[in-house]
Amino acid sequence: METTSHQHWLQHLEQRLQARSPRSSQVQIRCGVRQGNLVVVGQHAPDVMPDPQETIEQLVQQVRQEQDKIRWETLKRADARQVMIVLRIMGESKPYRMHTLSLRPKPAASSARGLATVGAGLTATASGDTGGACDTGGAIALAAPSAPTGEEAELSLSKQWVDAFLSDSQAYAEQHQAAQAALVPAWMKPWRSRLSSPAGMVAMAAAVTLLAGGLYMLTRPCVIGGCQPLETAQAEAQTALQTIQKPQSAQQVVDAYGQLVEANYLLSTIPSWSSYYPQAQGLMQSYEGQAAILEKVVKAQRSAYAAAVKSQNPPHPLPTWREVQQLWQGAIAELEQVPADSPIHSLAQAKQAEYQQNLTVINRFISAEQQAQERVRLAREAASVAEARGGAANSLETWKDTQATWQRAVQLLQQVPQNTMAYGEAQQLLALYQPRLVAATTRLQQEEVANSAYTEAVDLATKAQQSERENQWTTAVGQWRTALTRIQQVPSGTSRYPQAQPLVTTYRNALSRAQQRLGTAVGIQSARIALEQTCGTTPRICTYASAGNAVQVRLTPSYTEAAGVAIAKSPSAANPGENSAMLAYMNPLLQALASVGEQANLPIELYNADGSLFGTYAPQLDGYVPLRADDLTATGSVRPPTSP
Repeated sequence: METTSHQHWLQHLEQRLQARSPRSSQVQIRCGVRQGNLVVVGQHAPDVMPDPQETIEQLVQQVRQEQDKIRWETLKRADARQVMIVLRIMGESKPYRMHTLSLRPKPAASSARGLATVGAGLTATASGDTGGACDTGGAIALAAPSAPTGEEAELSLSKQWVDAFLSDSQAYAEQHQAAQAALVPAWMKPWRSRLSSPAGMVAMAAAVTLLAGGLYMLTRPCVIGGCQPLETAQAEAQTALQTIQKPQSAQQVVDAYGQLVEANYLLSTIPSWSSYYPQAQGLMQSYEGQAAILEKVVKAQRSAYAAAVKSQNPPHPLPTWREVQQLWQGAIAELEQVPADSPIHSLAQAKQAEYQQNLTVINRFISAEQQAQERVRLAREAASVAEARGGAANSLETWKDTQATWQRAVQLLQQVPQNTMAYGEAQQLLALYQPRLVAATTRLQQEEVANSAYTEAVDLATKAQQSERENQWTTAVGQWRTALTRIQQVPSGTSRYPQAQPLVTTYRNALSRAQQRLGTAVGIQSARIALEQTCGTTPRICTYASAGNAVQVRLTPSYTEAAGVAIAKSPSAANPGENSAMLAYMNPLLQALASVGEQANLPIELYNADGSLFGTYAPQLDGYVPLRADDLTATGSVRPPTSP
C-alpha cells in the first residue's frame, strides 16, 4: 500500500511540475524515489537538444516551488531533503547531466500527512504521457565551485543509485519485496524461525497482516482528529477559483490549474474509511470539472509554445510549416471547447483570436512555400523543354521559342521569395539557367539579323529584276549592289547562312551584267543625241534605233551606193598606210558614225535602205567590218576616212 501511496503523490508531483512548466513539447518529466531520495528525471527524444543548464535551472525552480507539497515524511532521508535532478535521452540508460538540490528542512505540516514509511525502494511513476518543455534559450550557469562542497560530494556519491534508477528494471521488484517484508514488526521476526509448521506460518501471516493493516488504517490522513488535507485542498481550490474569476493572462490559468491538481491530489489521500471521504469525493468531482476546463487553456498554451518554437528562424521545409499549422489549429480547437459560461471564456476568446492571427501568418508561409516549390518545379520543366527545343532549332521561329522558354524558366526562379526554403534551390538553378538564356538570346539576335538581311536581299533582287525588265538600269544596278551587300551580311552559323551563300555569286554576276547594260544604255543615250545631229539633216541621211548592245543605222537610198563604194575602197586598220588617197574621199557620214560608236563604245550596224546589213563599226577593232552579200567579204577592220 505504501508503494501505491508513493505512486499516487509522485504522479501528482509530475502533473504539478508539468503544469508549472512554460514549455512541454520537448522534455518529459518523470519522478521517482531511490534510497530515500527524490529523483526528478527530464527526458527527451534524440532529435531534441535543449540547453542542459537552462533545463536543470527550470526544474530546480519548479521543485523549489513545489517543496512544501512534497511528502518528505514518506522518504527515509526526510531530514536531508535531497533532490537529484537528471537529464537523459529517451532509450538510453545513462544520464548526460546531473544536479543535486539540497532544500532546507521545514517542520512537518501536520501529523495528518501520515507516518514515515517502513522500507524504501525504487518507486517510479506510471503517469500518463504528459510532456514538459524547457527553454532552449540562454542558459544559466550552474558550475560548481573549485573546492568540493557537500552538494558535490552528494553528487559524486549519487551517480550509482541514479544509474540504477534509470537502468535497473529489477530494482523496483526487489525493493518492493523488501518493503513488504519490512511491514512485519521487529518483535515478531525472532519467532518466525520457530513457526516451522505450515499451520503456524499461516496463522502468523494472518496475524501480521491484521496487525499491519490496522496500524496502516489508523495512520492514514483524516482518520483520527481533523482533516488537514481537506482544509489545504479547499484553500488551494479557493485560491485557484478566485484567480480565474478575472484572469489577466494565460499563465494565471496555468497556475490555477496546478492548484486544482494539487487540491485533487490532497483529497485523493483521504481514505475511504475516513468520515471526510464523502465530502472529499464531492469536492474532487467539482475540482476535476473545473480543472478539465482550465486544462483546455493549459493544452492550448503548450501547443502554442511548441508552434512558436518550431516556427522560429524561418524559412522551414513545408512539412515543418504543416506541423506548426497543426499545432496552432490544435491550440485553437482546445480554446473553442471552453464553455461560454466559464469565467475564463473571455480570455480563451482573446487567445483564440491571437492564435488565429498566428495561424493566418503560418498559412501565408505555407502558401508562399507551396508557390515557391511550384515555381521551381515549373522552371525545371521549362528548362527541360528549352533544352530540347534548342537542340532541334533550325529557324528563326524555333529559336524564338527556345529563347522564350529559357526566359520563362529564369523568370519563374526570380519570382521565388527569399524567405522560402525553395529560394536556395532557385538560386542554384538560376546560376545554371541564366547563361543558357544569354546564349539563346544571342543566337536569337543573330538569327534575326540573318533573317532580316536575307529577306531584304531577296526582296531587292526581285525589284532589280523588275527594273531590268523596264530597262531601268541605273535603278537595277543600285538594287543589285544593295542586295549583294545584304546577302553578304548573313552571319555564319545561322539557319539562313546555307541559303545565302549561293545567292552571293548569283547577285554578284547579276550586278556585273546590270552594270554592263547600264553602260550600254548610257552609250545608246549619248549615241542617240549624236546620231540625231548626224542623220537629222535635210534631206535626212539616215535613221537609227537601238537593238540590244548595238545601234542600228539605216541609210537612205541616196547614200547607200556611195557608202558601199567608200567602205570597199577604205584601207584596213591593220594597214593604215595603204590607199591613203581614199581617205579624202571617205564619206563624212561614216566618219561621224564611227565617232559616235567610239564615244558610246557601241557597235554601229549599217543597213541599206532595204534593210540589209552591209557593215558594222566595231569599237574594239577601231574600224569598220565591211559586209556585202553579193560581192563583198570581210577584209578586216578599216579605219574611217578622216576629214579632208
